[in-house]
Amino acid sequence: MLHFINDRPPLETGAKSVTCSKMKTATLTLTQNLQFGPAMTALPPMRRAFVVAWNNAGHRNAADCARAAGYSIDRDRQTAYDALHDPRVQAAIVEDLRARFTGMAGWAMEKLAGIAENDGHTKQYDALKTILVHGGVVEKQIISHEHNLAPGFEERMERMRELVLSMGDKAPADIRALVLDNTAADADYAEVSPEDF
Repeated sequence: MLHFINDRPPLETGAKSVTCSKMKTATLTLTQNLQFGPAMTALPPMRRAFVVAWNNAGHRNAADCARAAGYSIDRDRQTAYDALHDPRVQAAIVEDLRARFTGMAGWAMEKLAGIAENDGHTKQYDALKTILVHGGVVEKQIISHEHNLAPGFEERMERMRELVLSMGDKAPADIRALVLDNTAADADYAEVSPEDF
């Protein structure tokens, strides 16, 4: 008999039953060959079973997953710790998750399309944008930049002019030129083109 955990096929050929209390189905009977990637294939069968149990359990209770993979109940916590700190197991966990998520792409696109087609959905714009971006349609952004004078700027400049005029020759020449001569500020800037860089 073939049981699936979280709708995931079993590990390898055999007729071994394993349990993990955090999984939806408590018993998994392994009766089928699966095509694994290189990281999973490189692992011994029990480590491979641990990886699948760990991913099926949603990364909860590693000791339960170690027992589900067939490891001894006496050392399940230590075995789980060792497995999760093994770089080969870590690579296999990532590889298995990528395979699962790749397999869910069609389902995800269906859900995304459902949101995009629902005119009342609050995330409709985000869904449409995601579909377009992943479909190769890149959003073009036009950025404009304006300089606006702060409110009251003209009044403050007029008060500065009056102050500088009242100081007469006592006002520093550069301040007097800046405040009284409107062209002085323009003299500090030069037109620059991209070729100048």
